[in-house]
Amino acid sequence: TMPLTKSGKGSLTMNTKISYTGKTNVWDGALILNDTLKNSPVTVYGGVWGGPLSKGLTGGRICGNGSFSTDVLLKFGGAILPGNGVGSADTLSVNNLTEEFNAVNFLDLSNDPTGTTKRNDMIQVNGTFTIKDTVTISLNLTNGALKPGDYTLIKYKTAFVGDLKKIKLVGCEGFPYTISNTANSIILTIKATREAGEGAWSGTQKVWDLSNTASWLRNGNSDVFVNRDSVIFDDRGKANTTVYMTTPLSVSRLIVDGTSNYSIMGTGNISGTGDLIKRGTGTL
Repeated sequence: TMPLTKSGKGSLTMNTKISYTGKTNVWDGALILNDTLKNSPVTVYGGVWGGPLSKGLTGGRICGNGSFSTDVLLKFGGAILPGNGVGSADTLSVNNLTEEFNAVNFLDLSNDPTGTTKRNDMIQVNGTFTIKDTVTISLNLTNGALKPGDYTLIKYKTAFVGDLKKIKLVGCEGFPYTISNTANSIILTIKATREAGEGAWSGTQKVWDLSNTASWLRNGNSDVFVNRDSVIFDDRGKANTTVYMTTPLSVSRLIVDGTSNYSIMGTGNISGTGDLIKRGTGTL
């Protein structure tokens, strides 16, 4: 019935089978399991140094490539990281996994969606995966830009309980993506996009987003925006001159021209290394 309490910023690595039956509480630092913890339920807290976006570097966290054979509960700021830390991709198994508000899943992903030639982190839940409130999946890209395809982030055997919309993804900005619950797996799908080019605001829509809404004209045809496009707002878009950004967007150049008065607003932002050019009598 021995309990285990892990506190302090240092790590504890277990490379052998552990069979005590008391509770395991990880208050701070990393508990790295590379074998099996058989009988002890585990609770992970954010710790003194943690927080909702600890990104696997601080706070209470469980790591490794072993198996937690009993239930794991991630409290506020508590984190789970497969492998022996950031940049060490592997699979970590748990029995039932429950995550409360601001729990963090920190995953290393390569530019190989299949994980065949370059490994990706994955969490294997051998029972039920439950999220009770907003949680974070924070990504560390180990080989640069993610390639189009399906990345399996979390597998579960019994059920998923919770609202998929409460999963917040961090580290995938600039990539058009979806998160789905398919075939007992939480899957990140990176969409394929065309090469960057030039586009004109069409005025047929109000939303400026990434590779989703066909708000633009390219060569006279309706099209979506992709990162690093060069864009122009002119009188062709005068039907809708209030533009709502819903995501971070990167442009190679932004031109506002003509007599129309444009307003750009919303929760997104504009980045890039190109120019902002204002011409014509209209306002921006």
